[in-house]
Amino acid sequence: MGGRRKTSTKRTRVPATAGETRTIPRKCPKAPSVVKVKGGKVSGVEDTVEVTLGDEVILVVSSDKADEVHVHGYDETDDVSPKERAEIEFTADIPGVFEVELEEATQLLFELQVQ
Repeated sequence: MGGRRKTSTKRTRVPATAGETRTIPRKCPKAPSVVKVKGGKVSGVEDTVEVTLGDEVILVVSSDKADEVHVHGYDETDDVSPKERAEIEFTADIPGVFEVELEEATQLLFELQVQ
């Protein structure tokens, strides 16, 4: 966390609810709406979330521990803490499968499949 640069172009802070992660891709009905991360446990999401190439994706993440949310392949990051959610917004313009994880804990939240 510390001095890392946040790379998303748009962020809106949302009041935190400890242990909850929301993934809200626009134009993607199969994406999860709520993923719970609490006490190191991830629930409420499939292992892989599929989005269509060109979709706008918004990841809103809250955690019961401070960390950094990282979307691999897109190099999108934002800090998260029990008091402040992270929000990452980007266009899914690179095809492939990418890990979305809590970086410092090296905890996989899910894989994002862009096709």
